[in-house]
Amino acid sequence: MSQRFTGRVAFVTGGSRGIGKAIVTRFAEEGAKVAFIDLNEETLHATESELREKGYEVYAKVASVTDANKWKRR
Repeated sequence: MSQRFTGRVAFVTGGSRGIGKAIVTRFAEEGAKVAFIDLNEETLHATESELREKGYEVYAKVASVTDANKWKRR
């Protein structure tokens, strides 16, 4: 796998399952640090753990992009 995203950061919404999870995984495999959000806490943390166990640098947060108060840094 190439490392074309090494040194870059990707942000993915809906990243804990399905197409979103595939996108998060691919960015991580290609060297990106990946931040992702999802509404489903259980699948979000499962995906985060799975990718960290593989050595990828990922950050996950339960949030909705439709509510700015839930994802703003406090």
